[in-house]
Amino acid sequence: MQSRLLWPAALAMALALAWWPGAGHGETAPGDPQHLAVAAERLDALLEATDTLRARFEQRVYDGSGRVLDEARGEVEIARPGRFRWAYAAPYEQLLVTDGEQVWMYDVDLEQVSVSRVEQAIAGSPAMLLGGGRLAEGFDIIDSWAGEGLEWVALVPRQLDSDFRRIALGHDGTLIRRMELTDALGQRTLVVFADIESGIELPAERFVFIAPDGVDVIGPDGR
Repeated sequence: MQSRLLWPAALAMALALAWWPGAGHGETAPGDPQHLAVAAERLDALLEATDTLRARFEQRVYDGSGRVLDEARGEVEIARPGRFRWAYAAPYEQLLVTDGEQVWMYDVDLEQVSVSRVEQAIAGSPAMLLGGGRLAEGFDIIDSWAGEGLEWVALVPRQLDSDFRRIALGHDGTLIRRMELTDALGQRTLVVFADIESGIELPAERFVFIAPDGVDVIGPDGR
């Protein structure tokens, strides 16, 4: 259960940060189109300016009634475009890594790593639209607001069969501080970032995974 709940949201959020193209936005909802357009442009500019990032994170998954289903914490490293390392330290040690072409999902306790192409891993997710440079085609910007000391932008997918109904990004004008995704079942995943470092040097080898001896490999590099 732990892996099924945590992997999809973590993958979507990490790729959204790593691949956001900073090249326009979807249509706005009724209300104040100019206000929403300005909010989207500010977010695009912020993400475009963030080439590398390292931070600690805390993640919670809630059901539709607000009950906490899972809690996790760890560290994320991102090098745009398209590379990230999303490492869970607790309650289970798990690791997502991509070099921009392949995605490795490693579960330490299960001694198993799944390997897939990036296009397959993000198919049908917000990350596919945000990372693929097709935000204007795939999402509508429906809201922007200030809350918890942050500026927020909310988007919904136009693709009816998307795994996610809504994605919200909260920033302080300089860095993304929170991300929230709501899936098709009404479950909500909130990630809060802390001790954020940006513009740092991150070696290329941080974004390549080599399976330890004895680990079962499933995918292009294994069975």
